Amino acid sequence: MADKKITDLALKATAGATDIVPIVDPSDNVTKRSTVAGLATALLASFTAKITNSMLDTTTGQPGGAWQSFTPVWSASTTAPAIGNGVLTGAYMQVGKTVHYRLYFKAGSTTTFGAGSWRFSLPVPALSAQAMSPNSPGVSPASFIGGWYAENPLVVGYGGTLMLLDTTKVVLHFSNTTAGVVSQVSASAPGTWANTWYIMGNGTYEAA
Repeated sequence: MADKKITDLALKATAGATDIVPIVDPSDNVTKRSTVAGLATALLASFTAKITNSMLDTTTGQPGGAWQSFTPVWSASTTAPAIGNGVLTGAYMQVGKTVHYRLYFKAGSTTTFGAGSWRFSLPVPALSAQAMSPNSPGVSPASFIGGWYAENPLVVGYGGTLMLLDTTKVVLHFSNTTAGVVSQVSASAPGTWANTWYIMGNGTYEAA
């Protein structure tokens, strides 16, 4: 067979493990052959570089980029609240099946607080196996996926856990020392919500 340039050879888009590739052995400057699998093994063995931040894709939502924004849906178990001129924002980063998220709520002068326990939506659905409610399904979620802090500015602060209600929503639990139980945040708990009160929360969970 007559000699050919590499550029003259037919292109195979996807190489198989046993396909032959030409290599030049620097010890004797002779062209030899190897399989794709053999070449891949040698490359992996010689690859010592670490993945650094400078190598990551900095596009928003990618591992090296800014978090993506989302607007949590605020709801309640009995009567729906309304944010009015308040603030309700969120952001998240998903790397594979791992989701990191944060949310921020601040009541305004026209915010109405509804009735019943509050719920906030997640940026992406959680794995259903996490949404376990062994005691009272839909009432006493068992899966902790974050924490929250709330404050009546310069007066009093509260804190607790973010628990999965189902695969798309969280509820806010706190220790009710008066009743001696764990309660859920609502319009009247852990205090009577009003203008300028705020909540900050963040956490991590496994995506569906």
